[in-house]
Amino acid sequence: MSTKHVISQFPEWFEQLLSEESLSRVKDHLDQCSKCRKYYSRMALLMQPPGDDTFPELEPDPYLATRVKAIAQKKAGVFKPVKWLKWTLVGAASSIAILLGVELGNGLYTETQTDTNTEIVATYYQAFSQEGIADQWQDVIQTKQDTNQ
Repeated sequence: MSTKHVISQFPEWFEQLLSEESLSRVKDHLDQCSKCRKYYSRMALLMQPPGDDTFPELEPDPYLATRVKAIAQKKAGVFKPVKWLKWTLVGAASSIAILLGVELGNGLYTETQTDTNTEIVATYYQAFSQEGIADQWQDVIQTKQDTNQ
């Protein structure tokens, strides 16, 4: 039996899933091959579940809440004028832009309101009574063809 074959059978050997015949061949090989014997012993040690004494018993820190509170109070007392000033300027600029837009919009609105109702109706009538875009496009194509000839 080759070393690669024996090493590939380790998971089945560890979980005791090998047949009697395969198990006896693996045992014979392990008796003769120190490299495979060393591999099997190390892997078996790694595959064992940890015992209860493996992990240390952890105690909660009784002063954790006090330390967190002290850090929060320390950070809360720090004045950051740069951020405060930045957001104040952004708010002021936004307010000015809105007021300017409203004033300009009012001026435009009053200028366009000079039309009377009859003028508005006449404008709508002219817009809807015109030829469609397809008819106009046909005229453009026809004119282009006439100029090319």
